[in-house]
Amino acid sequence: MLISTEHHYYSSVSTFYVQPGSKIMFIGKHRWLLKNEPKGENGDCLVSMEDLNQLFSPDWTSACENGRVRITVPGMEIECTEGSSTVTVKKDVDNRQVDIKTPVQNVDGQIYIPVQGFFTAVCGANCAQRDNFYMVSDTKTEIHPKEDFLHMHNISLDNKKYGYFYEAFWYEPAKRIVPYRLYVPSTYQKGTPQKMIVALHGANSDHHVVFERGDGKLALLAEERGYLILAVNGLFHRSFYGYCYPTSGGVNSNFKGPKDNPLQLTDLQFAQRKMSQECVFAQIEKVMEDYTIDKDHVYMMGNSMGGAGTIWLAGQRPQMFKAISPSGGNVSPDYFDVTSIKDVPTLFVVGTEDEFGACHQDAAAKRFKEGGCDYQMYRVGGGNHSFGWTYALDKSFDFFDQHQ
Repeated sequence: MLISTEHHYYSSVSTFYVQPGSKIMFIGKHRWLLKNEPKGENGDCLVSMEDLNQLFSPDWTSACENGRVRITVPGMEIECTEGSSTVTVKKDVDNRQVDIKTPVQNVDGQIYIPVQGFFTAVCGANCAQRDNFYMVSDTKTEIHPKEDFLHMHNISLDNKKYGYFYEAFWYEPAKRIVPYRLYVPSTYQKGTPQKMIVALHGANSDHHVVFERGDGKLALLAEERGYLILAVNGLFHRSFYGYCYPTSGGVNSNFKGPKDNPLQLTDLQFAQRKMSQECVFAQIEKVMEDYTIDKDHVYMMGNSMGGAGTIWLAGQRPQMFKAISPSGGNVSPDYFDVTSIKDVPTLFVVGTEDEFGACHQDAAAKRFKEGGCDYQMYRVGGGNHSFGWTYALDKSFDFFDQHQ
């Protein structure tokens, strides 16, 4: 990460790309719209302090008074003066001065920082320039291959109309930028309602994994059957999308806490899980603002933590989802009101070799059915925890197709 964070998020800024004269920034491959247009000068690209504050929020803060700028990041304080290329860095008890070559500037009341000079000299980042993009990264290898630049050019020129889209939005409760990923089928037309599947990732992955596992089968089926796919970001690590109780068998089955807090979560963990839950709904609402989505045909799926999250979120807003297909992870009927999803058709997918408790899911299914739920199970012969769901993707899509 360019700015070390004290928070445990599923995404952090490790690479970004800017172009002088364009408000479109790419955080990795995720498109982000800047508030102020970057400036090109002296072989560097200057980005406004206002935009850098937002880019690295909540871990980067700054204040400006009488032309002097103070930037605070975890473990370091940085001071610079408009019109000067000298920066003072305070870390622990040591102070050092560095030359960032291009002076800090004040343009129409906005402070602008030369990103290549600043992040190289102060943060020890790797910087390069290619095809008018100025790149800043914490990696020492080549920052991105040629095809990624072609992707960014197409996005910048608004030439890309379907396929993968990497987006980001500002999530106010967390005071940070949250990325997400879409697949838009070629059949999509603005103004014509599109059915959509919301996909939740597992505990040790992120929003990219749902597309990358199974050799891209999720996007292939979405294209064939005309679904827009929203792969959401879970925000906080192991947030379980708001679910605060033991899962059904295997994971979290050994607990010692009281009935109302069996996992012995702290107040902070409770708050982060709740924030993660609402962040998913915020991502759904953002896509519904940007695309013409058929709100009567929104579906949800997810594996492992995403499986438990799928059931939990459907229980919070059952009216939002036409049908769901969780896999690999389940809520515990001892702590979850199974009747909350009785009107949401459910296909639970589990591999016979799922090391996190496939044998426990039959008992959970019985409890859901006893609660009046339309709850079915599909067992993937030989399927393990991480990949079993990918072998059954056509079954999940069949299930969604049946509930049109």
